[in-house]
Amino acid sequence: MAEKLNRMLRSVEEQDIAMMDADLHEDFMFVADYTLETREDWLATTKAEIRSGEFKFSQPKLLLETDDLVVFEDVREIDGQKTKHINTTYYKDGKCWRSMINRVPIL
Repeated sequence: MAEKLNRMLRSVEEQDIAMMDADLHEDFMFVADYTLETREDWLATTKAEIRSGEFKFSQPKLLLETDDLVVFEDVREIDGQKTKHINTTYYKDGKCWRSMINRVPIL
């Protein structure tokens, strides 16, 4: 298993924006905290984060993967605070359709 997560990790590791683009459903939406991004918004944000070196996973851990869903967590530092990111991504037509991140401070 872990096929979908491994593809996500590979695209981030290789900074392959074309692979990310190909894996997104045309109606993709991304939610983090109080922000909502369309497919185009997310790609633009991701390109900027790749250029700045901010877009990468640290200690990714698969929690659940099915044909329609991937849930994983990783650890990042935001403004000097270690934070656990819990990512839930839903699939439609074999592509990432909705993705939501819950950020939890690690005390």
